[in-house]
This record gives sequence, structure tokens and C-alpha cells, in this order.
Amino acid sequence: MAATGYYCRELASNEIFKPMEQQLDIQTADAMELQLPIAGVGGRSYAFLIDWHIRFLFVLLWFIAIPLLFGQLLKMDEFFNEVFESAWWFILMVIGPPVVVYLFYHPVLELVMKGRTPGKRMAGVRIVTLEGHTPSVGAIIIRNVFRIVDSLPSGYVLGLIVAMSTKNAVRIGDIAAGTLLIYEDKVQKSLLQNLQNMATKPHIDARQWEIANELLSRWRSLERPKRTQLALQLFQNLGESVPQDQNERELDIRLRQQLKRIVKG
Repeated sequence: MAATGYYCRELASNEIFKPMEQQLDIQTADAMELQLPIAGVGGRSYAFLIDWHIRFLFVLLWFIAIPLLFGQLLKMDEFFNEVFESAWWFILMVIGPPVVVYLFYHPVLELVMKGRTPGKRMAGVRIVTLEGHTPSVGAIIIRNVFRIVDSLPSGYVLGLIVAMSTKNAVRIGDIAAGTLLIYEDKVQKSLLQNLQNMATKPHIDARQWEIANELLSRWRSLERPKRTQLALQLFQNLGESVPQDQNERELDIRLRQQLKRIVKG
């Protein structure tokens, strides 16, 4: 069976500003439908607050550590005088790391963690494209560049207003990048439920293939224990043998290879 091509029914409308919907419906070429539960303003704000406090804690610890570090070389009462009176490199050393964390915290972690940050992970949300895939490097960069606009006039007021007004609860950066936030834990639970339902409906071959294809497409975005659990459940329902006596990494590779064989037929 040919690889499934995704298209999003949300793109059929040119009206960006509509009452917020609760899920994004994605239809495949096989007429199969997938639902991605959209994270609203509450989930988005909760994740942002967690990330904000993580950054604030780092900056706070940095400014506590810097005087202690240089206190080995300078008298403590001279430290802050050095900050304002010494060479540019000293000032850069003091304020550089907090500035770097503030500017690159979101884009770097969203790239490394495939659409997540620590705050998003704790809030159970994740960035995806309108087709339900992990966003590209370009999309992540665009989304974060537009934080400057979303933060106007202060405190992300503009971004919050736009998120409350748009169909998929997205801010300006998401509109520009073609992304949105979904509740990742609900997607994983839905996929697991579909795998469990296969045991009572083994005759639905097209559905089984669709679930296998969906799991394979999201393989790298899922944590290893979660994707292993889902794959083993799938193979059990299909009545296929699974690798035995292998370490986690080898098992992970073998399971992915078996999924590819199922999808490619």
C-alpha cells in the first residue's frame, strides 16, 4: 500500500478567525480520519508559565553563583562595582548567559525535544504542523521569531488575544509557521485505545494498517518506552512474533523495522 498522504480539512477554509474548535480533524487518502485534540489558551498558558519559571530560576541561580565564583578572586563588596566599571568582557560574562537562555530557550529545546519544552511536556502539550507532524527547523524558527510580535505591547497580550480569537487557539507565530499545540497525552491514549480495539476487530485490515502507519510516522516523536509499548500491543493484536532477549535499543530498532514491513506491505 502506498504511503498515506495527509491533507487537513482545516485548510479548506480561508477564514482564520472563527470560534475555537476542540480538535483538528485530519483525513487520509484512505478516507480514515484522525483527531488531534487542540490545546486551548489554558494549556498553552500553563506550559508557558512553567517554562518562564524555569528560565527565571536559572537566571536567579546564575546571579547568586556569579558573586560566589568571583568572590574567590575579588572582595565581595567590590564585585558589583566591577560589573559596572570593568571591561566589556566582564559585563558580558555576567549578563550573557541569562540573555542567551531568554532568546534561545524555546527554539533550541523545541528542536531538540521535537516540538516540546520542559513546560510543554509537563503540561502535556506539543507543537505539531497542521498535518499532525513534527514541525521543521524553519517552522520552529519562524514561530519563535514572531514571539516579538506576540509579546506586544507587553506580557504577550497580543498573542493571548489572538489565541482566544482564532479557530485553533493559535498565536500569530503559529499562523505564520503553520503550527498549533495539541494535547499529546490524549493523542497517545487515543492511539493506544485503537490498538486495544484491534483485538476485538481483527478483520479490519485497512484500519490496522492505518494505525501501524500512524505509529510509524510518530515514532521519533514518542519516548522510547511509550512507542515500545504501543508497538508490542500492535504486534500482539496482529498475531506477529516479537523480538526476545534484546536490550532496549536493539528492541526499538527491530520493532521499527517490523512496522516498516507492515506499512510497505
